[in-house]
Order: sequence, then C-alpha cells, then structure tokens
Amino acid sequence: MVLIGMVGIVSHYDEGYFAFGHHEDEQETRFSNPLVSVHNDKANIIWESYNQNSGSAIMFTQLSDGKTTIAPKDIATGSFIGNIKILSQEQHIFVFYELSTRNGNAVPQFYVLISDDGKTFSEPKLILTVDDVYYGITSVEFVNEKLYVFGTMWTREENTSYAFYSVSDDFGNTFSEPSKLFNQGKVRQDIVTTTSNGVIYLLMDDEKDFDEKGSLYLRKILSDGTLTDIVNVNGGKTTVTYPQFAVSGENVYVSWRDRVHEKGNFGITERWYQVFTKSHDGGKTFDDVITFDSDPKSIDTVGTEGNFVFAHGNSVYVLWKSEYYDGETQSFKTYLAYSDNRGKDFTIESVPLNDELSQHGYMISKLDKNNFYQIGMTSKNPPFNDAAVYFTSRSLDADTIPVDILKDISTQIGWMPDFATNENNVYFVTEGNNDQSCILYSYSNDGGKSFSDVVNISPNGTPKTCLGIEDEITSPKHQTNLGTDIEDIRCNDDRTKGYILALRERDDQPICVTSASYDKLSEREIISDQSFETIAQSAAKNYLLSHPKISSIVDDSLVLEIFMTRHSIPPAFVIRGSFETISPIYENDSDPFNHSVEITLVQNNKVHLALIDETYSLFESDLKEERHPRLDTIVSPTLKTILSPGDRINNKGLIPLIITEVSQGGYDKTTHWTFQSIGYQGDNRDERWGFLPDQYRITETVDEFGNDAIDRERMPENFGIPLPLFTFPVLCGDERIEGESGWHYTLPTRNDTSMVYFRSTDKGIYPDDNGVYDIRFVSLFKPEVELQPNAKVITNETILCPLEKTSNDATHAYYTKLEFQIDDNWTASYYSPKSNIGSDDIHEHATILAKIFGDTFDFTQSNFQLKNPQINFEPAQPNVIHRTSQDATIGFLFETLGMNLSSQCFVFYDGREFCNNDEYELKFYINDQKRDDISEYVLSEDDRILISYGSDNEHEINEQLSELESMAQYNYFSLEKLMNIDVGTVSDGTYDSDLGFETVKKLIEFDMKRQEEKTLLENDLYQKQTMYDELVEQSNKQLALESISDEIKKLETQLAELTKNKFQYTTEEIFQKVGEIESENILMYKLRPEKYQEYADAKIALEDTIKEDFWNGKSLEEKMQAFPLVSVQINPNDENLEVMLSDVVKYDAEKIKQFESVIENTVPDNLSWTIIFSDDE
Repeated sequence: MVLIGMVGIVSHYDEGYFAFGHHEDEQETRFSNPLVSVHNDKANIIWESYNQNSGSAIMFTQLSDGKTTIAPKDIATGSFIGNIKILSQEQHIFVFYELSTRNGNAVPQFYVLISDDGKTFSEPKLILTVDDVYYGITSVEFVNEKLYVFGTMWTREENTSYAFYSVSDDFGNTFSEPSKLFNQGKVRQDIVTTTSNGVIYLLMDDEKDFDEKGSLYLRKILSDGTLTDIVNVNGGKTTVTYPQFAVSGENVYVSWRDRVHEKGNFGITERWYQVFTKSHDGGKTFDDVITFDSDPKSIDTVGTEGNFVFAHGNSVYVLWKSEYYDGETQSFKTYLAYSDNRGKDFTIESVPLNDELSQHGYMISKLDKNNFYQIGMTSKNPPFNDAAVYFTSRSLDADTIPVDILKDISTQIGWMPDFATNENNVYFVTEGNNDQSCILYSYSNDGGKSFSDVVNISPNGTPKTCLGIEDEITSPKHQTNLGTDIEDIRCNDDRTKGYILALRERDDQPICVTSASYDKLSEREIISDQSFETIAQSAAKNYLLSHPKISSIVDDSLVLEIFMTRHSIPPAFVIRGSFETISPIYENDSDPFNHSVEITLVQNNKVHLALIDETYSLFESDLKEERHPRLDTIVSPTLKTILSPGDRINNKGLIPLIITEVSQGGYDKTTHWTFQSIGYQGDNRDERWGFLPDQYRITETVDEFGNDAIDRERMPENFGIPLPLFTFPVLCGDERIEGESGWHYTLPTRNDTSMVYFRSTDKGIYPDDNGVYDIRFVSLFKPEVELQPNAKVITNETILCPLEKTSNDATHAYYTKLEFQIDDNWTASYYSPKSNIGSDDIHEHATILAKIFGDTFDFTQSNFQLKNPQINFEPAQPNVIHRTSQDATIGFLFETLGMNLSSQCFVFYDGREFCNNDEYELKFYINDQKRDDISEYVLSEDDRILISYGSDNEHEINEQLSELESMAQYNYFSLEKLMNIDVGTVSDGTYDSDLGFETVKKLIEFDMKRQEEKTLLENDLYQKQTMYDELVEQSNKQLALESISDEIKKLETQLAELTKNKFQYTTEEIFQKVGEIESENILMYKLRPEKYQEYADAKIALEDTIKEDFWNGKSLEEKMQAFPLVSVQINPNDENLEVMLSDVVKYDAEKIKQFESVIENTVPDNLSWTIIFSDDE
C-alpha cells in the first residue's frame, strides 16, 4: 500500500450488511517469521502463529537430515507475541520473545524459554524484573558459558534512555540487573554485536539525522566480564546510516553508508556511498575511513538486506546495493568488495545473483568460515510471478552456479526467509503462501549444490496451497453423479484458465468454463443467466438445513429469496428468508417457533454471516469485533462500471476520463469501489496524465435523474475518505496486470432511487507522440465504454481474467484495454442525407473470410464498422462487405480500416505483417478461383472472398473455401432479394441501407414516435371534423365553418407528411419482415431455428475447446499430433454434427477414444454427432 494522503477525518461508520469479517476463516491460524538455528546436524526452527480467537503462540520443531525428529508444537502462548529470536548452543536452546497486549494498554515484556535439545521447554522466564521501564531487546549472545542480552531502555526515574546489557550465568533461569553500555540510545535502537575468542564486541551509533555528521562507537566485554572504554570509530567525521561490523581475531572491520554532497552536471547533489574502516588491534584504534567506488552509472547506493560485513582469517567481505534508473525502469545491483589481506586492498565485483534478480528481488548473505553463502529472492514464471529462491556459494574465489531452492513449485513466500549453515550443510526456512498457512523447509548436505524437495513443516496448509500441487479434480458431471451439491462442485485449479462454476442453460447441470469463454458462452445462452443465483440459494438452504444449532426446522417451511446481489464474478449475495422450528433455537427468544434469517454468501458456498431474527449469529466470533476495513467483504448492489473519455480540453490534448460505478437503487447504503485507470504515477505526471482544472472535475453520487442520491440526514459527522492506492494483480493470458483502486467506502443512500451512480474524475489522459490515448482499467464489475463520436478506435477490448488473489471474495476481474485517436476530420454530417452515400445507385455485397495460420480474423470489432460510406462493414453482419460506390476496391476497404493489403503482404492495423516468404504464403480466392492480387478488385453481388496466410495445403484451403461458402449461405444479406424493403433515408443520419439490426431499431423508434404524433393529430382531426359537422347544421355559422375547415386541411397535411419519405411499415410489419427472412433461412437449412442454434453453439463450443486446450501456441504439425481435427460441420439433412478427423488416425483406437471423450464432454446430450474421416469423402 502506498499512502497518498487523507481527506477529512476518518470516522468509524457501521456498514451494516455491507461489511463483514471473514467469519468462515475464524478458526484459521496464520504463521509468520520462521527462524532456524543449527547445532551439529540438528535444525531447530521456530515461528510465530496467530489465531483470531486464541491469540499468539510460538511453535517449535526440530529436523535432522531432512527428517522431523520433534513434531511441531506450541512452546509459548500469549495475547500478542513478536520479536522472536532463537539461539542454539550445545544441548541448550534459548528462545526469546516479546509479549504485549492486543490493544497495547500495557508495557511489553521480554521472556526467554530454555530447552534441553528441544525435548521440553521451561516456563517463560521474565528477563528484566525492574519497574517503570520501557525497553527492547535487539540481540543475544552465548559466550563463556554465559547468556547475554542487549537492548535499550527508558526509565521513569531518570527520564532518559540508554543502551544496556544483562547477563545470566545459570543458562537463562535468572538475569542480572541491567548495566549501562552507552549513555545514548533510543528505545529499540539496534545494538550490533558479535563475538571473537570469547570477547563480545558491541557497535552503536548516536542516531543523528541521516544528513548530519555523527559518531559510531565501539565497546567490548572481555572474557572476564570487564567492560572496556568506548572508542569513537569514525571520529564524528561522517554521517552514519545502518552500521555493521565483523571481527576475526584482533581485526575489526566496520562499514556503513555515508551521505555526501557532491558537485555534478546538475549542480550540488546528495547521494549515499558505502564506506569502510578497520582496526588491527582489537578495536583500540581505527584507520581513516575509505569510500568504495560506486558504479558511475548508478544514481545512488542503498542498503542491503541482512548482514553485509563478514570476516574470517585474512578475508573481508563488504556488500552494498546500487540503484539504477533509465527514465522508465528502476533496478538494482549488489556489489561485493573482497579483500584477502585484512582489508588492505579490495577488488569490487558484481555478485553472480544479480543475473537472477535483475530488476526485482533481494539477497541475504552469510559466512561460514571460508564459505560465503548468498540466497536471492525473486520471482519466476511470469505472469504468475511464483517465488524463486536462488542459492549460491563462494569458496576460494570460485562461485557456484545459482540453484533455485524452490525448484518448480508454484507458491509465494514471506519477507526475509532464514537460512543457517554448519560445515557443508545448509538449512533453509521461509513463510509460504499468501495466506500465511505454510512454513516451507529445505536442506542441502553438499554445500548448496543441490537441495532436498521443499516440504511444509507446519500443521496447516495443503499440498495445493503450500507447494502448488494441483488436486485431482474430476469432471462436474462425475462429481454430480457422486452426490455432490452444486455449490460444492469444484473446478480445475488451472490458473492459466481461471475456471468458473456455472450451470448449463438447457438442463441446469454444473459446468466449468474458462474465464476467456465465460462471457461468450453467456451471450450464446449456453450458460444459464441464473447460474449464480441458483447455486447461492442451494448453498444457503443446505447450510441452514445442516447446521447443528437449528436442526429442528419444520419440513418445507424454509423460504429464501435473494435480497441483494453484487455483480462480481462470482457474485456476492445477501439472502433473506424465514422458517419454522419445532423447538427454540436460542434463549430468550420472543417467538421461539417462527424465525427470520439473513445470510451473506460469497464464492458460491462460503457463508460470511448467518443471522437469525436479526440478533442471533450462527458464528462463534463476536460480530462487533472491529476489523481492518480492507479485510472485510463488502456486499453492495453494484452492477457495472462505465468508462467515458471526454474531448480535448487544452492544446496538449488532455481529455477527462469519467469513471461511473452503477448500482441498483432501493437500498439504505451503497459502496463506491473507486477503481481507477492504471498508471497514474508521479514520474509520468504531465506526460501520460495530469490533474484536471476545477471546472472539469466531477465527484457526485446521483440517482437516475441526476439528483443527489446520498441520504444527508444519515451522513456521519466528520466523514472522511483515506486516499491510499491499492493494487490487485490479474492474470490475463501472458500478461500480469496490476489493477488499481482507492479506498472503497460506503455511503447512506436514499432508498427511493432506482439506480445510484458514483461518477468521478479529477485526472485526465494525455496522448502519446502519435496522438494515441491509451487507457487500461481493471474492475470487479464489467465495464462499458462510452466514446465521443470523433474517437477513432484502435483497440477496445474487455476480457475477464482470474485474480492472482481473491479480492473481496471475487475470484475474477475485468481488464479493459482502450486505445483511440481523436479524428480531427470527423464531422457529424458524415452519414447525413446530404452526403454522397449511394450516389452511384449501387449496393453490392460480398462475404469475406480471412485466415491467419488457421485462425479467423475477427471483423466484429467496433473499430472496423462503418468506416467509409463507399465500402464498409456493418455491425449486424460483420463478415459482409457493403459497396455503394462504383470504384471502391478491396484494397481501399482495408485502407479505411488502417490496414494494407497487397499481393505480397497483409499488414494489420497494429503493425504486424504477414508477408510471402520461403515458409508461408499469402493466398487469395474469389468464388473458389485463385487470384494473385485482389487489392484492385471491385466486388460484385454475392462474391465469396478468401484471404489465407500460412503453410496451408490444398486440403486445408478447400476446407476454408467450404467454410466461406457456408458463411455466405447463412448471411441475411444473401436473402435481401426476398425482402425488398426500401427504408429510405432516416432524418437522424442513418443512410439508405439494408435492414440491419441497428436500422430496425431506429425504424422502430421513429415509427413509435410517428405513431404517437399520428394519434394526436387523428384525435385533433376527429374533434375538428365533429365540430364542423355540428356547425353545418347551424346555417348562421359560415365564418366559423371556414376557420375550422382551414384547421382540418392543416391537420390532414400534417398527417400526410408523416407517411412520406417512404415510411410505409409499422413496427409489427418490420418484425414480420424480419421473421420472413428467418423463415427463408430455416427452409435453406431444413432445420428448426432453435435446433439450428443448438448445433451452431455446439460447433463453436467444440472448436473453442480444441483451440483452448490443445492448439493454442502450437504449429500445424503439433496441432495434428495433439488432436487431428480437420473440421466441424452441421449436416442439415441428417440433423447431425459431423466431426471430421484426419485419415492418419482412422485406425488409432486410443486417439479416437480420446477425441470421443472430448466431444461427449462438450456437445449436449440431445444433439447427435458422428466422426468421419477425411478420406471418407
């Protein structure tokens, strides 16, 4: 989280049924901060555990040669435990920890546990028993059979703080009164300690500001307990940040970072340098401070993680990290200064792990005699960014090849793993998984050349959550046959697919669909639009009927209805209902036999809250316990989001981007999620984005009429909104997208509204050097894009992707990629009646199919529709070309789409080129006849045009030509001669065209308006005619008759005008004509329309399954080896789906059986299908 700022004062606001804690996880214990200490061949490991109900504990386990010798067990418990340390010495194990209260209303205390090689542990021993002190322990040492603790403390009596130490000569059972080490030291300030030859060395600085010169102090405790005088290491001549030191014999080596001012190309600047000094007389005197050379290409020196100064014999090692920035990317490199002559001379080199870590990651280093070990933590397997831990060692100036300890497992790890070494053994431990349920362990007995398989040594976690080992999950059909309730059906955990549990429309059977196909299958009505509702109600019902606290429900008395839906994937629901019981559920129930219930349900079967009679919870934990708002799941009636880029507001091209969140109205409270466009960073401000002037900023919560939707009477006083930035990664194919949002907040809203709109913008988008606006957006709710009419779309794509981690119990999010330019030549009259559309009195049509390596080019995108009045595609029939000009060529058509077509190359709008070469060829066919070039071709009515690029053979070309012929037969426009509807020119700019869907819509709208006007005129006319007839009978009313007669003529003229311009069809007649066209198609295919649609959907689903699961990313040869599918066709004569396979597998029974299984799992049971082979023709 990056804290940007705060607006107002944040007050606690009860969000009612909108915010609940993770009650389904109330018993879950989380683990963190594992540490390992080694003695001989035993690895002693401790870690912290925390449970929401039971508090904190320290767990201990012991392993030897990779085998557990002591099972994990609690060795200490308390309200809140932290700051743990472990020290192993001979048969003694010492565990130190800090104990505090959860609300922080008591002074923390420090304890030690003592163990006899881990078999048993003592009761906690309080280290200091003095009163009125506040202290912290930063390090511990065991030397000369004595246990030392070091820290800083503040005493009430002296009202000052200082560094202290305390010693135990009975192995931690009792400790001496604290003794002063240094007269300065803030509480919890680090004291760096190390030992050599029975002497304890102590290092501490005076904590001056980072840019202020300060002193670094050294002191020793000799083997007889004598405390030596303080030595000023640097003489107060440098700044001091993050000091460390190492000792070998009488040699003391100290290093830290120094902040200096230097003159450069940009004047006087400040930067850090790593500096060093040494002593060869046990720290009595020190040499002058030297500065290590930093890479001149770096912009600064930053601190490394863990220890960075090491010494053994005559060898000295000093590490630091340099920071780089190239204007776009920040990166780091770790450098090693090595000396083999006690620090007299150093060689500086980049450490080998830099190649593995590059831009992201960090290192931890340790020295065991002459063996220098490093582990580097980074990520692998983009876009999933699984954790990788690379290990390398250096001995006798030779570095080993880095080895990934985690190997091929898929998991995440916590910050700062730990490792320990002993002789040739290396022991590694880390917190695993994002939900802190695992402690991972691995070891090496060959100096780190290889490591054992990683194991989870905690009592929690599963192979899936800890090690990424997928569970074996059977098909939904098999699970259903075993009696699994629909809400408990599990989908495959393949994170590349992001499977979603849904119900099939025709039979409500559970199916698992990929995130990429979910929207597509929903639009085709293969998936039931009530899938999630049905699953949720089943889950709520089964939860209540099986709950032990309400086992006395009367049969058939339970009634449940969905009260609220949050339209994420999957949705979250508030379900309300009632039931009767034959006995009371809880004490003091005023009506023990009739009950109401409210259930909050997420992720199909997770119950967040179950409340009986608005008072009695079926959960154990207290609902009133305060939790961090970001950990709560919000159920608010959000429907969708809308992105609305505006027009340019200044000469730099800045445009506002309005983001609207749309929610169902009628509820007391509504949540604003504050999803925002990706990429608002400080270093690209005024380049990619900028703040809008005040007059363009919008922040409003309104109803469907634009009125204030907030219930101001219920608005809390001093309500404020924090302004942090949260990121939530989504995995979209090969991309990892970091979605962004602010702090979601809930407002009291009027319950008399139909809709609630949260509309906001305070930032705008700048175009790039090519005038392209690039907007990326991630939301839990499906976005719609509203563009200005002068926007020339390059890319407008929204896809559903799995989230890396659940966010508010949603598993998926929508990613929108929008690129467009503003067309300065656009005018509103482009399609007006005055334009020259159809001036040649021509309207010809052709069907086109473009295949690139076997994949069909998609002309349905909006940026390909209605681009030019002379030749274009229209939305209703995206594979049909319309030509209304005498000389508009195919080449000109593609130019209007921002593409280029020639005899040698097909160049896409995004710059990709598909050109003739030794391996692939660009082929053209018109009406089955091959052409060398079609760029200058002028199409004729009912032409069939094929563009094919790849290594396609004659058989594959014939298949593509057959596919094209089927498309042409099924096009509405090939039947235009059956309709003969002349719709004329509509006055709003719709031009004389075919009866496409948009034209029908406009005609209906205009016809309804015309009918309303006609009805009013007819009523007026009837009244005037009635008055005229009455006046005729009165002979003395001639003037009045003439006046009314004029009015009647005027009304008749107006009525006549309504029907001119060839508006001759009513709404009913238009629909009738559309039905006649549909009937002709039915006759053509000899199938009922519903049956044909079922077969068409099954054909697409089967093709998609083969493509997604077996063909993506494969060459043609690999495709044929995986699944040798030639084509899927509908046979209207036999009412059959024909699946044609290559004749190469005609006698391969196993391959055919495998393919039959795929068909059975994809094609509905009520449709017939057969497998034929290519040589059967």
